[in-house]
Amino acid sequence: MRRRKARLSSLFALALVAAIAFSPLPSVRPQTTPTRSGLVTEIEATAARHAKTNTSMQTQHMIELYAEDGEQVGLSKREIANFYEEKYIEVQETLQPGPWAGLLPNQASVVLAIMSLLGIIGAAFKDRITQLIEAILDWLYSQLAGTKFLQTTALNRYRRSLVDKHAQLRIPFRPNRPLEMAEVFVPLKVAGSASVTSEIDAYRAITEHRRLMVTGQPGSGKTMLLKHVALTYGRNQLNMLSDRPVPVLLELHRLSDPDLSREALIQELVAAFRRDGFPKAERFVAQSLKQGKLLLLLDGLDEVNSGVRSQVVKQIQDLLDECDKCRAIITCHL
Repeated sequence: MRRRKARLSSLFALALVAAIAFSPLPSVRPQTTPTRSGLVTEIEATAARHAKTNTSMQTQHMIELYAEDGEQVGLSKREIANFYEEKYIEVQETLQPGPWAGLLPNQASVVLAIMSLLGIIGAAFKDRITQLIEAILDWLYSQLAGTKFLQTTALNRYRRSLVDKHAQLRIPFRPNRPLEMAEVFVPLKVAGSASVTSEIDAYRAITEHRRLMVTGQPGSGKTMLLKHVALTYGRNQLNMLSDRPVPVLLELHRLSDPDLSREALIQELVAAFRRDGFPKAERFVAQSLKQGKLLLLLDGLDEVNSGVRSQVVKQIQDLLDECDKCRAIITCHL
């Protein structure tokens, strides 16, 4: 009898240990007094872990998880989302395959053969070799940027180009002292239709309306608004638009063909991407128009030559009707 009781006691103890060992631990955060810098570090560490494990963005979950502590240290929900998403994108971009990942085997073999031959020439021509290799890489990128494999690389270069182009405002009477966009841009207030007298923030209007016509007197900030939208995207901060469109800025004075066709208008959008570091973008533009992934920034309708303006307006209307999912902002003199 005693042996039986001993065996039963042993079995009970083993079962208890196993239950404790294999029970899932609750997912809780340590209860410590939060600080702003500590919360930011924790949020960014979580974002980095999600990016490295290929977990999809968990912005709403992070807001819910840190909202209470954030209020205690002056960290708003918008800031929580921004810190999380910016770190997630930063880490994800470092994990993206390089521009060589999309090359076909025979193309990669040619490049490797060229690089091997250059290595034999010797260290005396190191600088020239480096320049030559960079030229080869740039040429390959210019030929293959429009492929699916290099789309991420092309969009990253496009973002950097938008930042380089719009971060500073070059003023004719200050040729060597450009102004910083962040210092001179004033968040605009825009009015609604003639029957609506209240004004709202321009970015709120962009968020709430997929199509906008912005009118105003010369110098009222219409063009600067479009440039600021492009710059905001370049800095990965266009987070208020849930569908994450890619802005493309087209100055409408470039359209001077009285027989402008829809295809020619689309090619102007392709050319705008090319000017900002994304060559061979025909495939990307066609798919993005169809899927509603572009934000068309069409600047200066009043600057189009009066002889072709009606044709330009017609083609813009037809394109927007056909691509009804795309966002668009058009500026025009009042």
